[in-house]
Amino acid sequence: MDISSAPTDDEVRSFVTRSWGPAAGESVAPLGAGEWSRAYSFTDDSPADATGQRWPPEMVIRFGRHRTDFVKDRVMGGCPTVPVPRVREIGPTPWGFFVTSERAAGTYLDTLGGDEMSSVLPALLRTLDAVAELTPPGPGYGMWDEHGAAPFESWRDALLEVAHEHPRVAGWKELLARRPGPAAVFERGIAALDEQLGRLQRRADSAGPRRIVHSDLLNRNVLVNATSGVVTAVLDWGNALYGDPVYDLAWLLFWWPWYPAWSGVDVRTAIEEHLAAAGRGSTDLAERLLAYQCHIGLDGLTYNAFTRRWDTLDRVADQLDALLR
Repeated sequence: MDISSAPTDDEVRSFVTRSWGPAAGESVAPLGAGEWSRAYSFTDDSPADATGQRWPPEMVIRFGRHRTDFVKDRVMGGCPTVPVPRVREIGPTPWGFFVTSERAAGTYLDTLGGDEMSSVLPALLRTLDAVAELTPPGPGYGMWDEHGAAPFESWRDALLEVAHEHPRVAGWKELLARRPGPAAVFERGIAALDEQLGRLQRRADSAGPRRIVHSDLLNRNVLVNATSGVVTAVLDWGNALYGDPVYDLAWLLFWWPWYPAWSGVDVRTAIEEHLAAAGRGSTDLAERLLAYQCHIGLDGLTYNAFTRRWDTLDRVADQLDALLR
């Protein structure tokens, strides 16, 4: 979400008060903001919604420009095998759209220390197994829309789309060109990704299953109970794709070094051993992980150019450069 167009805290309290009453408005508390949405908690003691369904009093309301993100949360909400909060309502606001959902308990995965991560990692990998078993609700590959359809005929085409602009991050090419070093890494990365995906595509056993991919882990989108080692919620499915679920494992690998507290946790070995034990190991696993990490690095360059986070852009470029070498 463009934070300049987001509601202020007072505007959120007024909105909640008008919608659910003074007590709900007084209970509003900020939970945090990302690039695409801003989240608040509130308490609604109403006995039931307009349909007669009862909801827990502890709720979350998020505001964002993109209704599709919230619809995808509703599609995933209440999944019997993956802990995703149920969505109660989606509607328009002066700033775009809002969504209300159950508030899940837990600690953000990103805030864990090393010992806590060691305890939680097996549960996280099992949760990703459950996501990998979900059947996409619509056709195609790549980012799916609110109707459940994704635009590409192949996983390779969906990944190579990273070379092109789209409305949500419009203007990144011009901004990236201002940084010659990262721009050069980007061009090398696109060529390498094309080659890697072509090599995988030529192998019949390397296409990977077509499943739902979250594709935005480790951005305060996973809640856990660090004491019991349980994943309590997987949040924010706005960036979800249809493609190879190994992509989510590559996401962990690429961003793991950004969390110094986890440096003593060998996530790659944990992934390999987990997949082997689950019967999901494959001879091309290393190639797929490398290709998807390359894509994640490229996507990180486009995003950080768009947001003008130059220090982060340079660090992503250095990491991608190391992968390419």
